[in-house]
Amino acid sequence: MINKLKQNAATLGFILTIASVLFVMAFAVLFFSEARLNDKLFDAGVDSLGALFSAALFFGCMKQKGNGIRELRLLIALVSISFSVNEAIHYTFGVSKWSSVIFVLCLTTKLIDLVMIYLFYSYVKYTLAFSGKLAKLSDKIIPVFLALEALVILSNIFYPTTFYLDAAGMYQAGKVAFTEDIYLTLASVLSAILIIRSHNPINQKLAAMTFILFPLIEYVANGAEFANSVQYGMVLMSLIIMYCIIFIEKSKTLAS
Repeated sequence: MINKLKQNAATLGFILTIASVLFVMAFAVLFFSEARLNDKLFDAGVDSLGALFSAALFFGCMKQKGNGIRELRLLIALVSISFSVNEAIHYTFGVSKWSSVIFVLCLTTKLIDLVMIYLFYSYVKYTLAFSGKLAKLSDKIIPVFLALEALVILSNIFYPTTFYLDAAGMYQAGKVAFTEDIYLTLASVLSAILIIRSHNPINQKLAAMTFILFPLIEYVANGAEFANSVQYGMVLMSLIIMYCIIFIEKSKTLAS
């Protein structure tokens, strides 16, 4: 049964990305019919295009084989889900009667972000062949910090540790919101160092670094805004670049 699931994982992932496209586009129609959502039309458009491109990229990866392809497909699927969750957040934000739904959506997107960072590390670890003591240390400490960060985020269910929703249903940062950046910073710094130290062509190293740099630049440029659709768009753009440069070049080398 496990082998069948592995064999059908790509198909199930593609179905999931198609479902995300349909969900996002169905929601996007509502943004045109409600006046309160007029200022979110751009985000709705980004989410729709992002989900569509995610499905197209996943389809291109379905029959590919090689080190890291499973992690890449999972990353694409999670980005696709992120566009769907983000669309739902934009639709419900600021409506107090949906505060419980907004809270769950915020919690979900934060947990997805944690997993995406870990999958990115795993992807570049396999494709760029990390080695040495730092790589072994990273393999041990990154999952530990991932688990700790997940517990911190889940603690918001019981107490507003890193975020909460005000009476109007709007997102507000908690007193120790900075703790959400510890795992992100650690995983990003370790990944960057290992990417730079790896014995790979400079174009492959630069392609991998886009996953760290693109969202960071957008995050700073938009004043660290939560639930920003463009940030996930930057992540998707990075995945496309990594697929075109790292994976395809590695596949050609292996084939030759």
